[in-house]
Amino acid sequence: MKNLFLAFLALSGMAVTAAVGTFGLAYNYTENRLEKQWEAPTPRVEVSTDAEVIERGRHLTQHVLLCAQCHGEDLGGLNPYIDATGVVLVNSPNITRGQGSVVLEYTPDDFARTIRYGVRPDGTAAAVMPVQNFTGISDDDLGAVVSYLQTVKPVDRTNPKSVFKPMGRMLWYFGVFDLQFTALLDLESPRPSETPTDEKGHGEYLFNLAGCQDCHGETASGGAMPGAPSDMAIPKNLTPHESGLAGWTRDDFDRAVRAGMSKDGTQIDKLMPWNKFAGMSPAEVDALWAHVKKLEPKAFGNR
Repeated sequence: MKNLFLAFLALSGMAVTAAVGTFGLAYNYTENRLEKQWEAPTPRVEVSTDAEVIERGRHLTQHVLLCAQCHGEDLGGLNPYIDATGVVLVNSPNITRGQGSVVLEYTPDDFARTIRYGVRPDGTAAAVMPVQNFTGISDDDLGAVVSYLQTVKPVDRTNPKSVFKPMGRMLWYFGVFDLQFTALLDLESPRPSETPTDEKGHGEYLFNLAGCQDCHGETASGGAMPGAPSDMAIPKNLTPHESGLAGWTRDDFDRAVRAGMSKDGTQIDKLMPWNKFAGMSPAEVDALWAHVKKLEPKAFGNR
């Protein structure tokens, strides 16, 4: 019995040592990523005082890019924004010109690079910010968003930095997810200078900017999101498949996008930010509808 007990202690010690060693590797890896310097182009934008340009920027910020989802209605940041126990505590920063803001010293070009690439003035990459959606924004629209942000009422609020917990660092280290979406981008490829004007091209553009693929998957066929809690709503199939939008009309689609009402009359879960999309214009809904109608039909769940 004594020998068995001693063997158990030895094995336990080895297991603890291995766990501590692995966490050490994970910690070093994630810290190096958080401190890594990224080489990203700096878009050159001009701040406009034109009312139409500023309104375009406000519209994009509120109803397409959905900045308030993360940064709060006043853009002063949320504390917390995400609290995944044991994994990560995300506090979104204040992006107004008020005290405590992380952008007080930002130039317009700094704003532009951070929005399009997630790369801050010091060269580090923002974590959790969904730049994989924003990276295709046109120069014109990027300039409009930056112009609008200069006009936002300053909010005096200091939010603590986000905290990456041991389990979160381990999951990041083992590649279960990546919390810096800048790493997913091709930083060198050209971005559009102008916003697409043809209906289908504009629809695809909006679909990507709004991050529809984040929930509905790269094929837009929906299904449970990998790693999501069991009680989280399951995104629907947006392709013209019989398990998706086959049989839907443009008006059915409009009610879903802007009123959160499915074709069968049931309320759509607010996981889909239809309360924000409610501010989209009829022309934008037309463009999105033209895009999803042309998607390859896929059976539900083939994300």
